[in-house]
Amino acid sequence: MESSTNAILRKRVRDHRIAKCRAELEMCPQQLLDVFGKIGLLEGCPTFRINHEPPDEYRALFRECAELASKADDLRDEIEILSTDEEALGAARQKALEQLEVAEAGLELLRARFPWSDFEEAEFLSNIRRAINKVKMVDAMLASIK
Repeated sequence: MESSTNAILRKRVRDHRIAKCRAELEMCPQQLLDVFGKIGLLEGCPTFRINHEPPDEYRALFRECAELASKADDLRDEIEILSTDEEALGAARQKALEQLEVAEAGLELLRARFPWSDFEEAEFLSNIRRAINKVKMVDAMLASIK
């Protein structure tokens, strides 16, 4: 009885968190559009020029775009993990570990063949970070069950 009550409570908490993640995720496109609007205003300014290095404001706006995209990825991952049935958490953890393994192998291969490709490296590093976060979320859910 107590076990099923705890499972029901955990499900309610997960459902509440999923709803909160979805609401945050729905705001991300507008936030990105706002940042791109600021970039457009900056680029339209008559004093704006990129000679050798882009201005700090410009880099900060692109960094903000990257952070928003990363936040959206994290929210989608959290929704995916929270939507997983408790019985399937072991399989979800294994899948995340496999994603981590593939991303790490891809990064090693990329660095061996193209040591100068920072942009592609960033993609692999992002996938590694996401896989590690998924494993941590699954581990936290498994710990809450015990």
